[in-house]
Amino acid sequence: MPITVHEIDPNADTIIILTNPCTNFAPWEDAASTTSANEESTQEAEETATKAPVLEDGAAKELQLGAKEEQDENPLSLPDEPPKEDEDEGIQYMVSSRHLAIASGYFKSSLAKKGWLEGVPSKVDGKYHLDASAWDPDAFLILLNVLHLHNRKVPRAISLEMLARIAVLVDYYRCAEAVEVFADVWITKARTDSPVPTKYGRDLMLWMLISWVFKLPSEFTTTTEIAIRQCRTPTIQDMELPIPKPILDAIEHKRYQMINELVETLHVQLLNYRRDGYSCPQGSDNNFMCSSVLLGALTKEMDRMGYLSPRPEVPFNGLSFERLCTEVGEMRTPIWHYKPANRCSDYYSHSCSFSGKIQSSIEMITGKGVGLDLHTFVDRAGSPRRHDDMRL
Repeated sequence: MPITVHEIDPNADTIIILTNPCTNFAPWEDAASTTSANEESTQEAEETATKAPVLEDGAAKELQLGAKEEQDENPLSLPDEPPKEDEDEGIQYMVSSRHLAIASGYFKSSLAKKGWLEGVPSKVDGKYHLDASAWDPDAFLILLNVLHLHNRKVPRAISLEMLARIAVLVDYYRCAEAVEVFADVWITKARTDSPVPTKYGRDLMLWMLISWVFKLPSEFTTTTEIAIRQCRTPTIQDMELPIPKPILDAIEHKRYQMINELVETLHVQLLNYRRDGYSCPQGSDNNFMCSSVLLGALTKEMDRMGYLSPRPEVPFNGLSFERLCTEVGEMRTPIWHYKPANRCSDYYSHSCSFSGKIQSSIEMITGKGVGLDLHTFVDRAGSPRRHDDMRL
């Protein structure tokens, strides 16, 4: 098949060869398939743990280590061979090493590695040969045009999907500052055309990535808050996007914490109605009747919704905090009348209910469910802090 060559610099001293270009970027699985996959992976892990190790793997590792040591001893001993065969099958980008090194921390360190293939020009064509894999070819071309100051070749409007693909590259190559001007234009357009969704899903996670890479505090807090409240799986679906693990861990921990606190509130309320010292606000004569009625009603409602026994536990698979709040808020509370002991005629409505106390707990716990603060996490993308109110 013909070779695709993009001449970004006519005086290129570097060739980047992109192999295995991305064909399925950030695939999203629905909650049902994700739950099933989590259960299967747990079972497979348990089965694998019982198997004996394969001796051949160890021998193979020794051979690999030996080969590496031999290479380390002669780092500059490079073969006089033409470019690898797979270069003929990849997409070639003719670029300038100087532009790359100035704009990208990754390229700066790669091209400075004397003794490594990346840091030594080829003896065949005198050019640096750099490998890249699994990137989106169009996103990569846009990024390289930005890094080489080909402003007229850079689109001003791109889709949310393309913005996310570029964000992956910006994170990997550590070049956020170099693309900042165009990123402002793209993000402003995306805020209008594809605003942050109100539901947890693929586009929300794309926005979470974009907000992290380009340092957007408002979008970061919003996306993480929605994920905390609406995620129903044990782990956040990162779709292998470069969202740092501490961020995902913080989202999952906060989700666990909020769900567990509300479930605990229900069980504590049950214990309150069961204890002998329960005191009815309508008077001590009603202690037994009031606690018995509310205990029975709350027990039935919790059992109906699956929150009684077995009690939901971390990681709360299949349960989101938002769904829990909705179901608990819809619990039916009994309405009954009583006849005071000192009166012999009229019956009075008994105003005790568990719904008010539970609703107060929901509001209190929900108030803790704000999204994460961008500035509490380590900056890994190599860009200066951006202000949330930046607009073009």
